[in-house]
Amino acid sequence: MKQINEYIRENIMDCNLNASMLAEHMIMSVPTLNRRINGITGTNTTIYIRQRKLARAKYLLKNSSMSMGEIQTVCGFETPSYFSRTFKAEFGITPTDYRKEK
Repeated sequence: MKQINEYIRENIMDCNLNASMLAEHMIMSVPTLNRRINGITGTNTTIYIRQRKLARAKYLLKNSSMSMGEIQTVCGFETPSYFSRTFKAEFGITPTDYRKEK
């Protein structure tokens, strides 16, 4: 998991980061990577990558003065609407409201 998290961290800005890229880096097939990540986290690779991106966004919203657009870009979300929608689905609050609370 350390290698996986490190690869995600290094490539977090890439909106196209996906299970295939991660599997290729880890020198294994996508199904094998999915089984391993699911066994450890209880979720599939795509969701795990998105959760890591959202965790980084949450951290930046709380601990930086970056604009919402900068955070969205730095965390690898292609559009503001997708960023906002997935953030709210994951944490139950919009990024703007989260920032106001913190």
